[in-house]
Amino acid sequence: MKLISLFDYHKYWLSYRNRIRNDNFDAISERILDFKNGDENAIEFFTNVITNIFDEKWNGSYCAVVPSHDPETLETPMHQVVDELCRQHRLGNDARVLQRIKLIQKLACGGNRSVDVHLDSIRIHPNSCVAGRNYLLFDDVKTTGNSLIACAQLLKNAGANEVTAIVLGTTVYEYEYSNCG
Repeated sequence: MKLISLFDYHKYWLSYRNRIRNDNFDAISERILDFKNGDENAIEFFTNVITNIFDEKWNGSYCAVVPSHDPETLETPMHQVVDELCRQHRLGNDARVLQRIKLIQKLACGGNRSVDVHLDSIRIHPNSCVAGRNYLLFDDVKTTGNSLIACAQLLKNAGANEVTAIVLGTTVYEYEYSNCG
């Protein structure tokens, strides 16, 4: 799996529990949080960033999205980005090919980030035809990369050729690991 990370991501809190704010939290990190909260301006911004780096060799690829931690959440801001990218370029929209089938603890709140947790809770949609396709796999933030690794493995096991992961930001580890409580 090839990985393309668009920006560094600095968490807002160094320690959520102790309310220690991260001095490195910057405008792009704030925009990523806005994106995660569904802000239309942030969604448009990141759609434009990805469009500006679009590589013609991706034409004909299919797009997939790493699913939310919650199987009830079927639409995320990343789905909106993928829907627009597929309209603008010669891409197949398979954004919902990966499905979370078991609720896991939200990763940003200290959930187990192991590859096995993702492999145990995500499946390829049963009506999907993955074999022989190249995939662009989208996620908002990469911290360990394990959800991306698991999703890429599931796609490859189902017969996908190449998987290129594109993330908005990669977490920069700083002073103290943040969690939600």
